[in-house]
Amino acid sequence: MNKLFLLFISFNAFAAIEVVTTLPEFKWVVDQIGKEHVSVKSLLSGNEDPHYIDAVPSFIVKSSKADLLVKNGMQLETGWVPKVIQMAGNSKIKEGNAGHCDASADVDKANPIKNFNRSMGDVHPAGNPHYSLSVVQMKNVANTIFKCLSKVSPKKKSEFKANLNKTISKLNKLHKELKEKAKGLKGKTFMTYHLEFVYFFKDFGLNGVGTLEKVPGVLPSAAQLLEKSKLAKKENVDLILASTTNPRKYLEKFKEITGVPYTQLNLHMSDKYDDYIDYQKSLLEEIVNSVNQSK
Repeated sequence: MNKLFLLFISFNAFAAIEVVTTLPEFKWVVDQIGKEHVSVKSLLSGNEDPHYIDAVPSFIVKSSKADLLVKNGMQLETGWVPKVIQMAGNSKIKEGNAGHCDASADVDKANPIKNFNRSMGDVHPAGNPHYSLSVVQMKNVANTIFKCLSKVSPKKKSEFKANLNKTISKLNKLHKELKEKAKGLKGKTFMTYHLEFVYFFKDFGLNGVGTLEKVPGVLPSAAQLLEKSKLAKKENVDLILASTTNPRKYLEKFKEITGVPYTQLNLHMSDKYDDYIDYQKSLLEEIVNSVNQSK
């Protein structure tokens, strides 16, 4: 009996922290900080639009076994994460408990809305939720995830802290490298389909002058595209940036009206990338190449 008890204690001492994340870039951060102490699954593959997801059974099963759930927050997953948590029946990951981690906690939030109303469209009162495109904000995310992991496993805090410092160093190096490459985009003007590139533009001091959408989440009408075409002409827009999930026909129509090219980009770290560093390098390279091809 004593041997069995000791084996049980030994097993639990080395058991990995089970983590689920909503986005794959958060999985990367958890892996960087938790290392061998974590076992991480991302609920999304990175190819979806996280605004419009259902609480599918596989999400519920994975979350039911989790010690920690890491979400984007800022209402990005408000349509499905609360349902997943409720149906998982796992008290650890309920909001307010140690196993519930809002990755946006330390983010420098852009565009919060004080006087929100539904006429504004699919906006987020807490601020723009697309911060994972920003290397700068991902350093803040890493700090939040460090704190969340330390709550779940306080005995590992010193190891997590050392790994956090290494992760921050990697992201600092990455940002420095990307800033150098982004110098080629200075003087260029961008529009976007949706408000997804706010933090990205800020990271590199790039010029964004509006969106094709009149209000977020509402498809642009022909009249809206015509009105936006005047802005594009006035501001000498060089390129439209959009997500791979944004409807191509509106981008094509706008190109037909204005002659301004567009590029559709992965806004999350899908499995086509080796890691978040590779993803960010590829993202900027695609934008630079698209600008160069438009000359």
